[in-house]
Amino acid sequence: MATRILERVEVDHTPLKIVVGTEAGPLGQPWLTVLVDYHSRMIVGFCIGFEPPSYAVIMETLRHAILPKSYVRERYPSITNDWPCFGIPSKLVCDRGTDLTSKDLENAAFQLGIELDFTPPRTPNFKGTVESFFDSLNDQLLSSLPGRTFRSWERRADYDPDEGPLLPYATLVEIIHLHLIDVHSQQRHPTATKSRLEMWQESAAEFPPALPTSPDELLVLLSKAAERSISARGIELSGMFYTSNELMALRAEMAANNINSDRLTVRYNPWDLGSVWVLNPIDRRYLKATAVDSAVVGMTEYQWRVIRRAVREKFDEPEHVLSLATARNSIRDLVEQAVNKRTKKRRVRAARFLGDFQSNSLGESDLANELSSDAVSALVDATSAEMPAHNDTRQSPEHSLRTTQIATDQPSPDEVDVDSWDVAV
Repeated sequence: MATRILERVEVDHTPLKIVVGTEAGPLGQPWLTVLVDYHSRMIVGFCIGFEPPSYAVIMETLRHAILPKSYVRERYPSITNDWPCFGIPSKLVCDRGTDLTSKDLENAAFQLGIELDFTPPRTPNFKGTVESFFDSLNDQLLSSLPGRTFRSWERRADYDPDEGPLLPYATLVEIIHLHLIDVHSQQRHPTATKSRLEMWQESAAEFPPALPTSPDELLVLLSKAAERSISARGIELSGMFYTSNELMALRAEMAANNINSDRLTVRYNPWDLGSVWVLNPIDRRYLKATAVDSAVVGMTEYQWRVIRRAVREKFDEPEHVLSLATARNSIRDLVEQAVNKRTKKRRVRAARFLGDFQSNSLGESDLANELSSDAVSALVDATSAEMPAHNDTRQSPEHSLRTTQIATDQPSPDEVDVDSWDVAV
């Protein structure tokens, strides 16, 4: 039981029963992660995309849930109601998935004062509120949309969602917002005579939600943690070096005071490896350090691991800036061909690498930076593959709710080896 908002919040993932696509063809079924407030039954935050369940997804869902949703009115003018949900949960009810039992979530919960409540194995009824929401979302909303899938082959019959008109990814994100704010929140609470929104507002008036000091502080507290030593080159993380004037001053100060600098706490955002935060052991404050190689700015952890593997296999000096930049451009071209593949696994991994099909940063889909279309592609030369010009297929968030008919006369692209891209979760 819960007597107020944010006293008990349930979290879970589900693959949505709908296939999204682009003008080039189908992509696949995205994952949806939500946080549900038990007292009001309001959805306080979500993350949707092709990144499989991981702490990175939990991190973005928590960040979306805790911060105010000030972007909604500007980005989606067709939405008529407010989404007043924000604040730090008191208790987070989780299952025992590896993403939810990770040390990173434990550290973030401790920093934010969140109690983690793990349900026993194979007991989905212990977090029945979020399970019920998934059922209603798939059966009531998604079942009426183009590209829907079915629970059983009897209902599916000869229907193939890949062959029909498909919703663009950005359209699905907008529909989810519309449903949560203008439909789900306005419906009657299952155990009260008021709507879910009214239950939230009444409780929030009596128990105002707590917020962190700033969005930047929240980002640091939710970021993944690692322990690293500091050298004259800075902090090394996954083969990339980070430095700043403040970090070098800290190194000198620690050396002058004979303080061991072998294991410093480093936090990094898996959605953007352009910078890290290093905990100053003297005053317990975080110092920001930026990547020496600007090519990783805006790059996700998954993209970096894929690119690093490709560079390691194709070049003698994997840390070379030009090698990294050309590999990044080349692999993106490869991925954009792979998105057109008929093999579902390849399309999903390609969409995951592109990063354009992941709703994070409070609703924005901006994980990947724009890449130069005329960059010299050393990786292409090494693999003797013919690459197309870069073509950004992202949909504008201001588009109307339209469907995209699959083009059936697309030429078959050359085989692209993405089978080894499932390198990190």
